[in-house]
Order: sequence, then C-alpha cells, then structure tokens
Amino acid sequence: MPAATDPGFGVEYYGETLRRHWKLIATAAIVGLLLAALFLVVRPSRTTATADVALAVVSTNPFDATKQPSDPFDATTETQLVMSYPVALAASEAVGSAISPKTIRAGLEVDAVTDAGIVHISYNGTSAEQARRVADVTALAYIDYRAAQARARLASVVAGVDDRREVVLDGLSQIDPETGNWAKRATRIGLLQELEDLSTQRATFSQVDTTGGVVISTAADNDVSLSPNPIIVVAAGLLAGGVIGVILAFSLRAGSRRWGSASDVQRSTHAPVLGRLESTEAIAPETGESLEVLLGVRERILSRLRPGAHVIVVVDHSADGAGGDVPVNLALVLAQSGRSVDLVLPGSELTGAAHLDPRLAATFPASDSDAIAVHVRDRLGAATGDHLLVLGLPAGSPPSTVLAGLRLADGAVLVGTLGVTTAADATRLREAAAEFGAEILGTVLVPQGRVLTPPAVPAAPAPRPAAAKRTPAKRTPRPKAPTAS
Repeated sequence: MPAATDPGFGVEYYGETLRRHWKLIATAAIVGLLLAALFLVVRPSRTTATADVALAVVSTNPFDATKQPSDPFDATTETQLVMSYPVALAASEAVGSAISPKTIRAGLEVDAVTDAGIVHISYNGTSAEQARRVADVTALAYIDYRAAQARARLASVVAGVDDRREVVLDGLSQIDPETGNWAKRATRIGLLQELEDLSTQRATFSQVDTTGGVVISTAADNDVSLSPNPIIVVAAGLLAGGVIGVILAFSLRAGSRRWGSASDVQRSTHAPVLGRLESTEAIAPETGESLEVLLGVRERILSRLRPGAHVIVVVDHSADGAGGDVPVNLALVLAQSGRSVDLVLPGSELTGAAHLDPRLAATFPASDSDAIAVHVRDRLGAATGDHLLVLGLPAGSPPSTVLAGLRLADGAVLVGTLGVTTAADATRLREAAAEFGAEILGTVLVPQGRVLTPPAVPAAPAPRPAAAKRTPAKRTPRPKAPTAS
C-alpha cells in the first residue's frame, strides 16, 4: 500500500500561494507606488551640483619636503569657512541676490578631505542650472575669503617685523659706529645681526602665496545628481509594496483555516486527493464525467486499501452536506467491480438506494454510535472474501459517531469542499484515524451547492384496465318500398 503523502512546503506551495493572492500582492505594490509618489510630492527632488577646490598651503617654506601639504589643514575649520556668513553673502551677491545668504547656507554641503587638501562644495538647488551656479560662486567666494584671511594674517606678521626693524634701527642710530666702548660695540653687532634676520624674514614673507586655493573642477564640469532620485524612489516603493504583499499573502495562507487547494488537503490529511467532482447536480448512479471521476476514486481506494480490509467509512465534511451522494455512488462503483458491497447509511432518507444495484445491499440503521456499531458487526458477521462495507457518515455527525466509525473501519475517505472544509477538521480526523488504526485513504472534493436527487423507488406496474364488453348495435329495418297498384 502506498505511504501517505505530505507535500510539505515546496516550490509548488509558494507558486500556488502567489497565484492565489496575486490581487493582494498587486494591490500592495500599487499602494507602495502611490506612497512613493506622495513622498515625491511632499519632498520634491533636489538637484545637487559639486565644485572641487584644491587648497593652497600658506607656508613660509612651501618647498620643505619634511612637511605634508595637508598638515596646515583642519576639516572642521575649512567646513566652517565654507558655511560662514561672509562666504554666503559674497555668493549671494555674485548670483545677483536672487538667493539669500540664509538659503545658500541651508543648501550647502561640505566634504573636506584634508589629507589630500581637497574640499568638495555641493549645493542642493531646485534646478541643475541653479545648483551649478551657486556651487561655483560659493567655491570662488570661499577661495577669496580664505585668501583674504591669509593676507590679513601675513600683513599682521609683516607689520610686527617692520615695527621691530624700526626699533632696531633706532637702537643702531644711537650707537656711534666708531665708539671704543666694547659693550656698545657688542650691542651694535647684535642689533646689526637682528636687523639682517628681520630683513630676511620680511623678504621671505613677501614671497608667501596667499591665493587660498584653486577650483580644480567646476560644478559645470561635474555631473549633477537628484536627491531623492524619482526613479529610485518609485522603484523602491513598488518593490517594497510588492514585498509586503508577498509577506501578507504567505501570512494569510499560513493563518487560513480553510482548504484553498489540493496541496492544503494533502498537507492536513497526509493523503492524496482521490478525485474532484465538479457538477453541482448529483444523481445516483452517476453518469458521464462524474462517473469517470468516481471510477478513478475507486481504483485509488482499492490500491491503497490494505489486504483483508472490509470496512470503509466515508466522513462528510463538505459544505451543507454537498457530498451526501458520495457514499452511495462510491458503493455503486465498488459493486460494479464485482465485489459484494454493503452500504450502511445511518439515519439516511435515501432508502431508494437499495434498488440501485442488485449487488448492493443498502441498510439504514439509527444514527447513534451504539446502533451503528451493532449493525456493522452484524453485517460483517457473514462477510467473506472480498466483501466490502461502506459506512457513510453524513455532515454534522456527532464526534462520538465519527469515532465509532473510525474504530470499526479499516480505511477512511474524507469528503470536503475547498474554501469551506477546515484544515483543523481534517487534522482531527487524521489523528483520530491514526489512534484507532484506520488508514486515511484520501479525499473526495465536491463543489458548494451540490444537490443529490434521491433515487426513486421503482414503482409497481399499474394493472391494465379490463377490456370493455362490446354490445352489438341494433340494426334499424329498412322501410319497404311501396308497390304499384
């Protein structure tokens, strides 16, 4: 006998979940797209342009190889210089005061790479042209401001040197070069040496580069960027919505208590789907496509039924008893295979089933569990060979009746409806069957609204009416013809 199957959570499960909930996933993706569009409306994209400035080293010995060019630079200081009000004011004046210094400072971003002596000045504008213009004029204003500060500091140092030179010259003027006083001569020599040093310093300071830096790459030469990028935002919103939709789909699938597909049936019963009846009109015996389905169900049941088994219980968990015809039709197709079959329908009104097939013995005991047990044992008392008994338990049967049926049965067939039968009911039936040693043979699926037309009891032939006694009609004598006189 084939082992019970458990489909698990394979590729088919995931594909089926996506197919079943594709509308939910599509809706979530559209919602994500709309939220992304709303975000772009609330926070419009800003265009960012960047100008690159190479800083000039203000040094009295720029050719000294013992010092790195980045030594005089401090990232915090350079950032504060770029963001300073004087620089923003100069940039605002350069663009014709169309943008205020406050707006320029709010839109600036500075990245000072001090180990390379490079400052990247970026501006977030409403258009590429505006962003490039403001970034370039800000870079020039920053260089000019930095150069002005360097010149001011250098001028202060030079002024100090000049003041000291005046003091030294004044001291020299008060000492006679021809004096014979050795102390004054020593003082004069010291003053002359200091004067020479001061002159050298002044000459050196006059050669200091105070240009502040140079723009090595203008914003007009660099690419502009959009922040946030509308394409990226829209794609991210669409993707995020789709991912959330997929998560919701799998959450709903995992939390759903009702069967949604054949794989759900197999997962809860650990047994295959034996067949699926599509017609909502049931008759007994079935014909056409429904009969073909039932014949397939019969073959699958017989292949899974263990040797020596005699009792098959059919438990109906379909919608509103839509599978009420399955025990009858299943017993009929089993009888057609040449077996002798007992059909036991506790409390059923389908008494006409006894006349469906001469090989089918249908009985209708009371629906309580004790009566069913006694009746089934009595019917099996004289059973021999390949005799089968089909016990049909209708929808809504008490749990004790179902347990009694499983206790008496060798195999069980579940009848259910997708979207109605719950996995919990199927799981309870499977666990109870395992407890009593009955095998779940599989499931027969029926549609909602399936209605069985009860089989009619053949009526006795009506007596033929007696032939009416024929009465000979009276013949009227013809009148005699008159004789001639």
